[in-house]
Amino acid sequence: MARSLSATDGNKGDNSAGMIDGEALRRYVSRAMALLEGRDALGEDLKEVYAEAKEAGFVTTQLRQIVKEQRMEPLTLQSHLDAMDMLRHALGGLVDTPLGKAAMREQEEAPPVNRGRGQPRSKVAYTMQAAQEHLGNGPYQLPENELA
Repeated sequence: MARSLSATDGNKGDNSAGMIDGEALRRYVSRAMALLEGRDALGEDLKEVYAEAKEAGFVTTQLRQIVKEQRMEPLTLQSHLDAMDMLRHALGGLVDTPLGKAAMREQEEAPPVNRGRGQPRSKVAYTMQAAQEHLGNGPYQLPENELA
């Protein structure tokens, strides 16, 4: 752990008189370089671990998220998980309603639309259309930036 100079350390490294203590500067530079080299080595080791996990069939983004969660304090982790559950419920809460079921059914049955370079368009437009028709609001109109 790095330590800072205190009043009891004397004038080591003090630059108040305009003089630079070259030896103190070299020590700081040397310590910083050693720490950075250690950090680089750890980064390479982490890359290897994630590469091995990927070869073993694990999804590295999910693995990284689990590692991140494992490093959290228990109360912080619980708060994070509760907030994420609330957001997921808010996003997916529609799926269990009749409207959500109709939209999902339409999305599964909708043919992909060719967008030019052979890439099908997302089925969001069809899902929104099914939802609008279910509500009795008529067919859904794509916004101008979604056309083409």
